[in-house]
Order: sequence, then C-alpha cells, then structure tokens
Amino acid sequence: MRFCSELAKLLRAESLIFMQQAAYCDESGKHDQAECFVMSGMVTHDWDRLSDEWSSALKDMGIQCFHAADCEKQHGEFEGLSLERCEAIQDRLIRVMIRSKIPAVTTFIRRDGYEAVKHRLRTVAKYKSIYFLGFEAAIVNMLHLAKNSEVAFIFDRQREYQGRAKELYDLLTQHPTFPHASRLGALTFEAKDRAIPLQAVDLFAYESYRRITDLNSKPRWQMRLLNQMKPRPRLSHINKSILERLADSMEKYRSELD
Repeated sequence: MRFCSELAKLLRAESLIFMQQAAYCDESGKHDQAECFVMSGMVTHDWDRLSDEWSSALKDMGIQCFHAADCEKQHGEFEGLSLERCEAIQDRLIRVMIRSKIPAVTTFIRRDGYEAVKHRLRTVAKYKSIYFLGFEAAIVNMLHLAKNSEVAFIFDRQREYQGRAKELYDLLTQHPTFPHASRLGALTFEAKDRAIPLQAVDLFAYESYRRITDLNSKPRWQMRLLNQMKPRPRLSHINKSILERLADSMEKYRSELD
C-alpha cells in the first residue's frame, strides 16, 4: 500500500510537469500618451473553477462581459450604474480570482525609458512598438511560472499588433538560443467576451496600471484585495538598467552576425 501511495505521488508530480498549461495575457497603457506600458498574465492547467464562478457572477449581476475600464468609468454596460454598484461588481470578481489560486504577474515598462533605447533594441521598424517588448516579456514570465510545462498563450485580440506578434512568436519557437522554445504551445488572440479568463486578466492589468502610475498614493482597495491572491501577484519592472543591458546585448549579437 505504501508503495502504491508513493508511486501515485510521483506519477502525479510527473504528469503536472508535462501537462500543458494555458496563459491568458492582456495589456494596459498601449496608447502613446500613457507613461508606462503594462502586460499582465495568469497561467494554470485548470481554468474551470475561475471560468465557472466568473460566468455565474456575471449572470447574477446582469453583466454580459466585464471590462475593467468601463466598470471604473461607468461606460458601456455599466452606464447608469452607481459607483457603489460598480465597486460591488469589482469586489465580487476579485474574490473569484482569489479563490482560483492562479499565479499572476504584471510586467511594466516606463515609456520614456523604452523610447531612449528602442532604436538599439530593434532594427526592424515594424517591431519597434513597446507592445512587442511587453508581449515577449509576458511569454518569458508565463513560462517561468509554468515551470517545466508546455504553455499555450491566449492574448487579448489586438488587430493592430497580433499579426506581427505572431511573426515574432514563430521566430521564437525556432530560435536556437532560446532555451524554452520546445515549451511554446499554440498562440491565439481572442475577444474577452469569448474567453472568460481574459476578463480576469483585464481587471488585474487595469489595477496594475493604476497602481504603477500612482505609486505616491496608497494602493486602491482593489489592488489591496488582489494582493490577497495566493500566490501573491508579482510586479516585474523592466527598468532603465535592464533596458540598457538588453540593448547592449542585442548590439553585441548583431555585431557577431556581421
């Protein structure tokens, strides 16, 4: 009996190592006037609990699709709702995220720091948008959270960027120096109303952006509540020092190819 128990533990551990996980990612601050760009993601092998509870909550509250910015500003579906009602919606949905126990991380990049080095980071003009650095950083962070698992990526639909992002992703899967290329699963871009987890990541991205752009104030109650998630959400800053080192590395790599 002990042998079977130990064998079951080991087999379960092995299956979790190789089970494909799904990472949902969404951004905030992509407009040129934004002082920073945020890309948030959550990754797990089982999204059923969050999706079921989220859908049930939306149905109870008479909401078709949650959009964090619309809820905050009482636009769209949330037009005419009181502030108290909108905050009650946020509170209920954040508690769904807490119960899900899904790891989450936000990567943020200060736009002024990126603009200073983007000409050194990218030589191909069509890839110079800050979106693509955030896109690639999300991939790296999600792979890290998923440990040894293969990861399928689902990003929020962005017609402006998704074609070029798919090009970069395909290059990454074939790149000889990227150590996790074999773990890159399918990449898709989906609308929030068709992918419930994107609505949760949208809420996390929005609150991350609000926090990062107002560090001198106390955290909003929404972020304080999100910080009750286990594991606690992480904020990863690609700061000026990292950008400079990345630019130096890319210039060295290109010079070696010449």
